[in-house]
Amino acid sequence: GDFMVLQREPAAAAVYGHLHVSPASNITVLVTVTNNDSGFSYSVDAAVNTAKKQSSFKALLHPSPAGGSYTIDAKCLSKTDASSVEYGCCFADCSKSTVKI
Repeated sequence: GDFMVLQREPAAAAVYGHLHVSPASNITVLVTVTNNDSGFSYSVDAAVNTAKKQSSFKALLHPSPAGGSYTIDAKCLSKTDASSVEYGCCFADCSKSTVKI
């Protein structure tokens, strides 16, 4: 499976992804982070860029303490399609942390 390490607190970690949708599509990307140990989860709306030929999104996650077993679920929602992708991760000390999903 896929696994990533993201920047822990106090900084926010950023996750990026490419979307397979036509430019100027009316879409929303919702990114949900779940702590697999406690069951706590939260969601953030991602910024979506459909102006270019390859549409993309970027989500800034809440600062999190080091460690844990987390799952990140990115859901792409549009009027004609809905899809999602899920990855495992943990948070650690990193000088810069950017992960493409």
